[in-house]
Amino acid sequence: MSFFTKQQIDEIQRLIAARAKRDTDFPSVNNLTDSDLFAFVRNRSNVKITVQDFRRELEDLFVSDITSFIEEMNRLLANETERALAAEAGLQDNIDAEAQTRSAADTALGEAVSAEELRAKAAELSLSDAITAEETRAKAAEKANADAIDNIEEKIPVAASSSNLLVDRQYLDQHISPITDAQIDEIFLNNN
Repeated sequence: MSFFTKQQIDEIQRLIAARAKRDTDFPSVNNLTDSDLFAFVRNRSNVKITVQDFRRELEDLFVSDITSFIEEMNRLLANETERALAAEAGLQDNIDAEAQTRSAADTALGEAVSAEELRAKAAELSLSDAITAEETRAKAAEKANADAIDNIEEKIPVAASSSNLLVDRQYLDQHISPITDAQIDEIFLNNN
């Protein structure tokens, strides 16, 4: 095995650099043909491929990726559509249930309002009847009092007038009979 000296290695590098051409210094190419070659490094090795084969590889890679992408999007779209339909059905069920609940509440409220109106009318009628009965009773009592007063005034002697307000108590007790509750009730019943 032979070894190079430092000077020899430096000389080899100088010669390579002098003869070498960088890929950025290559001339530009227009209008590639299918038979043109590409050269590049793959996995630390120099490789070449024709433009036609390179294009086919790219199309296969692109089509494969696009097909996978489309399949995944279709799967996701189907899942989302299914989820959206289920959510829509659930929402519609909730809307229907709410409408039924609202309708039942409206009906119950209407029935409660009608019942309350009937109760209020019955209470008003009962109160009106009670007021009329009380007015009748009060008028009968007032008449009974007026009759009793008239009865008393008829029995008071002329001597007991506005000029003589003192009346003999014994005279009143003997000549004026007191009116009883039973007599008031009898007067009331006769007037009704």
